[in-house]
Amino acid sequence: MSNLFKAYAPLSKDKINEIWKSDNTIFILDTNILLNLYSYRKETQNDFYKLLEKLKGKIWIPYHVMLEYHKNRLKTIANIEQSNNNFIKSYENKLSEFSKIKFENELIDEIQNKSKSYLSEIKQLLDNGVSLDRTDTIYEEIMKLLTIGNPDSKEEIEKIIKDGECRFKHKRPPGYADDTKDKGYFHMGVCIPNKYGDLIIWEQIKKHVKKDTSINNVIFITDDNKEDWVRKYDNGTGKKIIHARYELIEELLTEANHVKHFIINDSVSFINNSPLFDLKFKDNTVMDVKNIADNSFLDDPDLFEDENLINKEHDEHLETLLNELKLAEKKARSKLIALHNRYTNLKIKNSLRTTKNNSWLDPNNYVSGINNFEMDLISKHIEDTEQELDNIRQDINAIQGNLLSYKFNIKKQI
Repeated sequence: MSNLFKAYAPLSKDKINEIWKSDNTIFILDTNILLNLYSYRKETQNDFYKLLEKLKGKIWIPYHVMLEYHKNRLKTIANIEQSNNNFIKSYENKLSEFSKIKFENELIDEIQNKSKSYLSEIKQLLDNGVSLDRTDTIYEEIMKLLTIGNPDSKEEIEKIIKDGECRFKHKRPPGYADDTKDKGYFHMGVCIPNKYGDLIIWEQIKKHVKKDTSINNVIFITDDNKEDWVRKYDNGTGKKIIHARYELIEELLTEANHVKHFIINDSVSFINNSPLFDLKFKDNTVMDVKNIADNSFLDDPDLFEDENLINKEHDEHLETLLNELKLAEKKARSKLIALHNRYTNLKIKNSLRTTKNNSWLDPNNYVSGINNFEMDLISKHIEDTEQELDNIRQDINAIQGNLLSYKFNIKKQI
């Protein structure tokens, strides 16, 4: 009886681990996973390559995924470079503001030196080897590690598009969430509307799996979390992804009856399962992947648009970050200047007071004592404010992963 509902059968954690480690399992990576690599730090990139190396021979990439990847590769790199340069320029502009401050003390120089060191760290962080002027080492690495499927014929693509009209009308997954996309591109002699990209990938997955009867399990790795791929449920704390759409599982298992399981996981699960293959990555790698996944766009960008299109969501998000950082620094700097001005004024006043006797009853001594007491308090406030400026560095560190995400999220839900 359970065989009649195999698409709905729950899987235990042990069973899922068994599927991941099985020699009869293939892993299929979506376009967004490949483009994510351009968003990662060098260390994360290298860890990702190690995992791909472990799974070499078990990873298969649909032809249309690689087509989307090639179409979007340079645009992704250009957006990353532009975001890097915009952020660095904004920070350099903030540093230049120090030169306008006319105040004779060493603290301003110290603040400026600290800020320059922060900028140096940020530049180092942002330098993940991605540039239009450099050899694309990411491209070289993945092309060595991936097995790529064959393209569909013109007739096959035209049939998928025709079938897609009916599928989308009845909201049959996948791809119908992209139904509003109205642009397209020519390939293999046929005009392909962008909205059918996911459906073409799905049909190529089915076609490959049906031919290879040694495949018992299919794990699709994607950061596309739209409802036409995955099922979400809300337990009161927000919607959570539970599994692939039952319709997709049933469709694949029916058309390829040698397949027992179809699982959809995201990039975070992909990295988190690395211990199953005798790999252990640092927390920074896991957090980097998570930050990229968590800060993906809510809406899909249209594929294959002109290279000079600017991602509005990204710009607004990055601008918010920069404004917050700038405001925090400005407040701390203003407080320091005010405290130093007050401290200097008190010091000048004390130096102008000449006491003729050493009695504590002398009014000048009394006023000087009060001033000295206030100067001690101000000194303490100056120390606290310097610490506040140091905390800006912690703020920068805290958003570093997100920073990369905002810049590089051209990728997601393709």
